[in-house]
Amino acid sequence: MPHNRLIIWGWMSICFVATAFNMPINAAPLLLQDWSVNPHPVIGPGTNSPAAGVTVLKTGGLFQAWHDNAGAGMNKVMRTTSTDGVTWSESQVVYTPMNPEDSNPEVVLKNGTYHLWVGARGGTTSLATEYATSSDGITWTKQGQITTDNFFQFRSVLATSTGFEAWYRPRDSVDGYHYATSTDGLNWLDEGVVLPVGVGGEFDENIAGLDVLKIGGSYHMWYSAGVGGTNKPAYATSSDGVNWTKHGILDGFGAVSGNISSISVLHENNELQMWFHEDNTASVFHATSPVVPSPAAAGLGLPLLGLLGLTRPRRLR
Repeated sequence: MPHNRLIIWGWMSICFVATAFNMPINAAPLLLQDWSVNPHPVIGPGTNSPAAGVTVLKTGGLFQAWHDNAGAGMNKVMRTTSTDGVTWSESQVVYTPMNPEDSNPEVVLKNGTYHLWVGARGGTTSLATEYATSSDGITWTKQGQITTDNFFQFRSVLATSTGFEAWYRPRDSVDGYHYATSTDGLNWLDEGVVLPVGVGGEFDENIAGLDVLKIGGSYHMWYSAGVGGTNKPAYATSSDGVNWTKHGILDGFGAVSGNISSISVLHENNELQMWFHEDNTASVFHATSPVVPSPAAAGLGLPLLGLLGLTRPRRLR
């Protein structure tokens, strides 16, 4: 069946099923994904320094990645660059938090200025997040410290017209992902849980790192989720960043057997690229997927799309 006919059939099928089950079809659109995972690390042992939490941005034709260097007491944020997202330069230290352990740097570019949030932990109880800015992503100026413990660990930040919005997993009370807003990057208003953790053996009973993109006016979240000891990327959508629909674990990540704890995603030219940290090797891996927009309904998730034969659409040839 030609690809365009497959998509038309998919739209008709979704509308039919949504109508039959009294589901609205005006919710945030899904991005149908078919992930291809490179089974070899692109950042980490054997390529450059050991890597943990990672953020990737693309400016012009250059990919930039910031990561911490995978280990308690190693309080450094590293930066590396690439022209293709796969082959990376040797990582260099660009920021050292004041406390002896850092966690998961998050970097956002807004109006020509880079903004960095990185957890800084002293011992077992002194938790904070340091906030810094830079004109080039290399030389950073610390702006202050966010002392609320909950903002310490896994977070995804987007720039807005009035400041920033963030989704994050509290360190000490893992009840789900919280939503917060800020006008200056330093002072944050927590608006509570917007995507609760799964319960009773649900696929996202355990959650870790996440990344949120706003594409075409809708929000898309990729997050580390699992039951037991091994997390894989999961996917959720929202029309407003607050009310989310979960769509389950994504296919295609069996090539990497270990726990995936942090995720960074870019969208460009109808393609998604993902960089994710795998704990066992202290390395960052790379994956790509074509994307096919589809109307989504609340409660009409990837498992149902799989029944329609659309979870893994055919590749364009």
